[in-house]
This record gives sequence, structure tokens and C-alpha cells, in this order.
Amino acid sequence: MRFRFRNPPLTSIRRHLPLLAAVAIGLAVALFSARYLLLYVNTHRETVRVPVPARDIPPYTVISSQDVTWRDIVAGGEEPGAVRDPAEAVGKLSLTTLYRGEQIRKERLADPGLVAGRQVVSLNVDVARCVGGSLRAGDLVDVWWVNDPNPATGWTLAASDAVVLDIRDSAGKSVLASNNIVQQALGGAAPSSSNPPAVVVLAVKTGDVPKVVGGASPKSQNVVLTKKFSIGGAGSAVSEGQATASGENRQAEFRGNPAPGSGHNP
Repeated sequence: MRFRFRNPPLTSIRRHLPLLAAVAIGLAVALFSARYLLLYVNTHRETVRVPVPARDIPPYTVISSQDVTWRDIVAGGEEPGAVRDPAEAVGKLSLTTLYRGEQIRKERLADPGLVAGRQVVSLNVDVARCVGGSLRAGDLVDVWWVNDPNPATGWTLAASDAVVLDIRDSAGKSVLASNNIVQQALGGAAPSSSNPPAVVVLAVKTGDVPKVVGGASPKSQNVVLTKKFSIGGAGSAVSEGQATASGENRQAEFRGNPAPGSGHNP
């Protein structure tokens, strides 16, 4: 028995050649049209210009005109609360890192006077010692050193009128709302992270720095923050009454109660 394999006649293939050619040409035209349309949309859509950092700007930097440039974005892509004019950012203080090319949110800027004559320090805290975790960036606080529950011997005002710049958890991540970091020294973002506060970043008067740095010791649990609503105020008056001494006497008292584990006097 013989098996014969029959191939399609050449005439059948020739009969379908026009159809195959039409399909191939149609696909080529469709691909070219799609590419041209995409190119047209990308080059003819409406754009707007927004100010952005020309470089990564570190925290607590006074922004200069060279630090700001323009960036074209699609119309409607402007972030709410972002500056629209470089003049809104130039001369301001960055309160967080401003990344190159990103829109500059006003909440991340402050007046340079916020930290004038101050140094930035970080201190260990917990929920109870930072006003129940309710502090906001820009709040004014007094820093108390509590070495003993007895107010007659164990409470010392270490720093007055410090400015809260940030509140972070034990991993160093800010616990302030990421979309509202700071509102220029009037209180802005309240803590929103599920992680409890572990470190507070403060702008402290230069003269108060030696009296608070012991609070950065890993074992220190002596720092207590009290929120205030105006510079000076009751906090300073009470501290002077309790200490009944000059600033030099208060420093001597503080040096007599070093932070646990610090290895030296603050």
C-alpha cells in the first residue's frame, strides 16, 4: 500500500497572496499610525512650568536662586500646596530634604528666623514625654530635665523656646504626615504613623545645647517636653521660681544630674 502526501497546489497559494499582502500592509500602517499618534500626543499636549530644586537640597538649608530651576509638566499635574513662583522658595529654609526635580511643597519651607541663633539636636523621647505624641513640627516647647519625681530637687529647665523640626520613630523615619511635613512654626502635621515617637529633632538656642545633649544618650529617659503657645511665658517664669537661682546655678544643678549612661556631664 502506498501513501501519497498531497501538497496544496501552487495555484491555491497564489490565489491568497493579495489577501496576505493586504493584511501585512494593514498591520504596518496601523503600527506606524499608533507610533505617530503617540509622538504627536507627547509633543503637542498642554504643559505648564513649575519651580523645582536644581539639586538635592539638604534639610535646614537657606535656598538661593541657584537652587531653583523650572520643569515642564503636563497641565493638571501641579501638586496642591506646591510653590508656583521661585520667589516663594528663594530665601526660605528647607525643613526636609528637597529632591532635585520634585515640586516644592510650601509645608517643607520656613522662615530662616525659625532657627536663627540655634543649633539642631535630637533627643530621645516617648509618647508620654512629648506631650502624648501630639506635638507638631513648628511647635514651641520647653525642654525639662527630670532626674527625680520630686520637683524640689529633680526638675531643671534645660532649654526654653525650642522649635520642633521633626519627630521620628526608632528607625529614624518621620512620624509626621508625609503629605504635610511642616507649617512654618505655627504647627502643621500631627504625628500619623503607627510607630511611636522615639526621637524629637529640635532647633535649640546655642547657649542651651550643652544642657540638653545628654538627652541623646541611648539610655536617657530624662527629657520631658512641654508645649507652649508663645515665646517665654509661664514655662520660663516657673523654672526660675523653682530653681530660685541664676542660669549658672541651674547649669550647676544640671551637671550634678548627668544623663544615665552618657559617660559625661551634659
